[in-house]
Amino acid sequence: MEEKIYKTMAGSGALNIVFGVISIVVGIAGGVLLIISGAKLLAGKSERGIMSTVLGILSDVSIGLAVFSSFRIGGRASARLGTVVLVAMLFSIAGLVFGILSRMEKDKFYFFPDLGILLNGIGVCATGFILYAGVFGL
Repeated sequence: MEEKIYKTMAGSGALNIVFGVISIVVGIAGGVLLIISGAKLLAGKSERGIMSTVLGILSDVSIGLAVFSSFRIGGRASARLGTVVLVAMLFSIAGLVFGILSRMEKDKFYFFPDLGILLNGIGVCATGFILYAGVFGL
């Protein structure tokens, strides 16, 4: 009786590994195809604007994860989380500079610079609010 259960569990484990490997291969292939097609779409876009958007996404996600991590441990933020927010603020400031410089370029599409300015502005405002709340105890 126990051998039958063991064989069934071993078979299902092997099947899960096979499905996992197939999922990874399909995911990598799909990602490569999306990167190639995305590169063709970005031909007329501003590189600084794209960098501004990427920095904005990184900073906003980092700040969100730091706030969530602090919330999960009961509001006792460590120096490590403070460093994450500080680096995210530096990313946001650099992203704002890239977005503004990119916005001043002529004959470019302005979607990415505008999105980068918006995301980095959210990051700077969120960091400012965190600092304000920490100083005045909100």
